[in-house]
Amino acid sequence: METIDRKKWLFLRHSPVLRFFALGAIALLIRNGLATLDGPIFGGGPSPVIKIDAARAASILRDNLRAAGHLPGGAEFGRILARELDDEILLREALKRRLYLDDAVSERRLINNMRFVSDHEGSDSSVEVQSLLASALDLDMPSSDPVVRRRMIETMKRLAYQAADRRSPSRDELLSFLGESASRFALPATIDFTQIFFSKDQRGSAARTDAEQLASKLEGKYVPWTAGPGDPWRFGPARMTGSRAEIAKYFGPGFTRRLWSLETRQWSDPVESAYGFHLLWIYEKTLPQAPSLEQVRSEVTYAWSRRQRQAELEKRLRRFRENYRIEIEWPGSLTAADRAGAIGQLERFYPWIGAAG
Repeated sequence: METIDRKKWLFLRHSPVLRFFALGAIALLIRNGLATLDGPIFGGGPSPVIKIDAARAASILRDNLRAAGHLPGGAEFGRILARELDDEILLREALKRRLYLDDAVSERRLINNMRFVSDHEGSDSSVEVQSLLASALDLDMPSSDPVVRRRMIETMKRLAYQAADRRSPSRDELLSFLGESASRFALPATIDFTQIFFSKDQRGSAARTDAEQLASKLEGKYVPWTAGPGDPWRFGPARMTGSRAEIAKYFGPGFTRRLWSLETRQWSDPVESAYGFHLLWIYEKTLPQAPSLEQVRSEVTYAWSRRQRQAELEKRLRRFRENYRIEIEWPGSLTAADRAGAIGQLERFYPWIGAAG
């Protein structure tokens, strides 16, 4: 009798129909909010362990060497490991919540992966699809497939960002944020100048000579552009106003530095650019200015929202981190000083971290 019951249990356990209804029940629980983002679905028991072994740690070092051209120091390595651990936690929290069931791309990829592994074409019937999906979960494919991993991590981040976006900032909050970050939003210094231009294309080697001859005649005088004997400026009016970055787009950084060093209200000696030689008259230079909120509201609102998003994500990560035990095996190539620096960085996020090996 026990043999018969065991056969029934094995049949039910591997039944596609039973898996279909089980997965449907889990999905229903998730959609009805019983598996919330604020806590794990499964409670009790010891904290799960996330372990980075020595081989993985050494691989991270090599990846950074290839990407950045250098091995990360201790503190930098600690920050890299913290990001790696956070991503793993977000992935595990996403898998707890079966978020791949609400992501068509992830679900389809898992099903196709399973068809490839099993060399089984099959049909697209609901029972067949759910059976393939259940088999993919048995093989832990959501954790190993790089596309599904990335989409699950990004989904967890997006849920945090969406929660942060539900609240709009008040004017007082924007003013406070602007005050905290005044230099970030400061209106740049500007310069207002005109020029008499001598084109290399039109005058060739005579451009410098012609510019020097006119400069000697203009000492202490101001000649409007229409009276100047120069050439038309190729980018529009001779008079221009702009910030350093705006001027550099036309003239390049070297010319721009020279321009800013000139005295106002007098003609300069010829200043060379890629296009020719310029006699420059500066009307005015302005210093960086603190803007009003109305001048930079969109930029301030965007920056405030980004900060709120990161704060919400970090709040959730702090809660999630408490549910895991972290173990790290340090590669033998890491010096004692770099190991100490890495641990110091990790303890900012994982103060209870345990080091194996």
